[in-house]
Amino acid sequence: MTKDKRQLKRDRIKEYFLNAAKEIISEDGVQSITVRSVAERAGYSYATLYNYFEDLNSLLWHTKLSLVNDVFSWMKEAVTDVPKDIAGLKKTYEIYMSYYFDHPNAFRFFYNHSITAPGLQRSPYEVDFDKAMRDTFKFIVLSCKLREEDVPLAYRLFVYVVHGLLMLHFSGNTDSNLETAVGEMGMMIDFVFNRKVIEK
Repeated sequence: MTKDKRQLKRDRIKEYFLNAAKEIISEDGVQSITVRSVAERAGYSYATLYNYFEDLNSLLWHTKLSLVNDVFSWMKEAVTDVPKDIAGLKKTYEIYMSYYFDHPNAFRFFYNHSITAPGLQRSPYEVDFDKAMRDTFKFIVLSCKLREEDVPLAYRLFVYVVHGLLMLHFSGNTDSNLETAVGEMGMMIDFVFNRKVIEK
């Protein structure tokens, strides 16, 4: 077997483990993840899994990267026809929030479960996702409702708002649903961008 074929086989088996981990998280939550449960779901021994991941934390870190890529790919396709205006910005966040309403255990895994990142680096998918979301603000700059130098601050503001609304919902301490969460997000966007036009 050539080196390339060996690597392809290795990548394929690693993907089996990652898909198994994602399935367990989706169905039962990250608390149900063990090396044995993932290996059994993937159809391999737990000893084989250690040939691909150093430990459970490593497995979960790579599972997170794969899930972030899933979200990013899904969002890219879902927002293809969204208009570049305030209504489109609201729709983008509605689509993003709807993903987590449909995949609540993914949200809990991302934001309620601590994982030590190897080298503390950010996932390349997270970087790409951030860039794509920041780019949604460019039309607001062009319409003179936001200064270009304020884009990073505006982006962070809405990151905190959208994840705060999702966190409140998944805490179970409110009677929110997708409609009410999207409505509140829309009001925040209107408050920030429809108050006045910034003079340049």
